[in-house]
Amino acid sequence: MSSIIIPKHESFPKKNYSKANDSHPISSINTNISEVAKNKQENITRFSPSLNNTECNDLTMRKVIMQNIHSNPSTAKRQIQLAMRKKFSGFIDTICSTKPFNYLINSDLYCEVQQHNITCLVFRQAFR
Repeated sequence: MSSIIIPKHESFPKKNYSKANDSHPISSINTNISEVAKNKQENITRFSPSLNNTECNDLTMRKVIMQNIHSNPSTAKRQIQLAMRKKFSGFIDTICSTKPFNYLINSDLYCEVQQHNITCLVFRQAFR
């Protein structure tokens, strides 16, 4: 179970970061993870999906969202929700918007995808 606060990319400065050592917060995190993975290949160091990508921890969920996302947020959330019910158990919530949004979720299964100027977040509700 993980609690996740994900800052939206709009909060970072709009700058073209082309080198791995540039100061962009996201590129430095990704670079550090890549370097650790390269340096420790013989020891087979693996990171949990949530460390590799804070926006999605399930590839099947990502695929379902990408196959069902639509340019209209209302249509997208309904299509995605219907497809998710066929693939996943539990209570799955779906949020789609054309505007940036912030969220805090408690979930073991989540994915956020942006396509067609729509951002959709899908997650399974956590039970205590």
